[in-house]
Amino acid sequence: VMCAWTATAPLDGLHAKACHAALDVIAAARDYGSGEQRPVPTRIGIHAGRIFVGHAGGGGHYAYSIIGDIANTASRIEGLNKLIGTSLLVSEDVAASLQGFVLRPVGRFRLRGKLAPVGIVEVLARPSEGAEETIALCERFALTLAAYQAERWDEAAAAFAALAADYPEDGPSAFYSRRCRLLLEAPPEHADPAIIRVDGK
Repeated sequence: VMCAWTATAPLDGLHAKACHAALDVIAAARDYGSGEQRPVPTRIGIHAGRIFVGHAGGGGHYAYSIIGDIANTASRIEGLNKLIGTSLLVSEDVAASLQGFVLRPVGRFRLRGKLAPVGIVEVLARPSEGAEETIALCERFALTLAAYQAERWDEAAAAFAALAADYPEDGPSAFYSRRCRLLLEAPPEHADPAIIRVDGK
């Protein structure tokens, strides 16, 4: 499902409204699967910018849709959730306007079909709803990610392994713990190994 919050000019609070809606969807899916119902995996990606909304197609087959690079990037961000074990990811452009949310930068990724890397941020909780344990996790993760981005692989590997052990349900800690082990086993093949290339959707 692709949704768009549209305006003729950027509006204060528009990105926050999108994040509130996304958190509502995630909570509803979690509540639905909390009893005997099977859990419903829910992954959401949010990006912002100019879009085209209208009919597209040809040969007699047309669809009313959201078209353009912004829509494609949002789709790639949504898919990134599966790779790193998260539920709600936004681009750094969206995160820059969010006030009070519990946020965790999770790195820079070159998404499929993109030339330039995109900074990605996880939205963990609404304003004033972040648990102390979640905030503590974010603080430790930020320090460890800084070591990773500085290419201090041994330090980052040990710290991410400790995070994964302390927070076994945390997807990004497990993802980076695995990645650090791979980097220690084999030298990086590209110029900036801190930028993670994503080949899948």
